[in-house]
Amino acid sequence: MNTPRMDASGQDDLDRRLRRAFRGIDTREGFEARLMARLEAEAAFHPQPDLSAAKIRADAEYRSARGQLERWVKALLRMLVLDSVAAAAALVAATLALLEVGTRLSASLPSVSGMTGLLEIIAGPGLVFGVLLALSPLLATRLTGSLRSG
Repeated sequence: MNTPRMDASGQDDLDRRLRRAFRGIDTREGFEARLMARLEAEAAFHPQPDLSAAKIRADAEYRSARGQLERWVKALLRMLVLDSVAAAAALVAATLALLEVGTRLSASLPSVSGMTGLLEIIAGPGLVFGVLLALSPLLATRLTGSLRSG
């Protein structure tokens, strides 16, 4: 175990170093009262800024960003509606054309008549997918409306 080293005056080395390190610190009577008075004077000298103007600016920026987002969503939905309707119409038209070609081929060529069932199997999901694709803008509008209100 290490024993503290004493100098000629009877003080150990640690005490001497601590006194030297903290000699400028105010430890007199009434320190807390002086500290509180100094802090209050600082607060009076540096008043708090008025945050209402900053809040108004932040609210305006939020409304502007929200408006931009809503305009973007509406434009996207418009594009989605046009694309979906066009794709659905093309899919339904292609499916109906495929069925018509199959029907005419099976009537004129008896060897192709076995493929008519296969064409109907392929055309069924095509028609269903076309109808779902045509309804997708309605679903998207409902979803974005619920997101906007939530």
